[in-house]
Amino acid sequence: MANEELGRADLRRADADLLGVYEHLYDDNFGGQPGISTHYVVLRYKLRGTIELASLPDLQHTAYRWATVKEITTDATGHLNTQLYFVEPVPR
Repeated sequence: MANEELGRADLRRADADLLGVYEHLYDDNFGGQPGISTHYVVLRYKLRGTIELASLPDLQHTAYRWATVKEITTDATGHLNTQLYFVEPVPR
């Protein structure tokens, strides 16, 4: 997964800290099929180390950017679930 998302096959779970578990429920689905909802669970990790934006793969995304927590939580174009990762209390 890290290779697909970050272009880094060398990363392991031990290279990151778990920040929380999030559940998402949608009335629709990516295939657009009527009557089928979507449920998924996100494990939020903070990766230790650095990643260069220019080295990230473009298979799943067309652009990347670094943003502050304030920029993420106030961006009207940002997805609500993404914003909630940064405003909900982070478990210690």
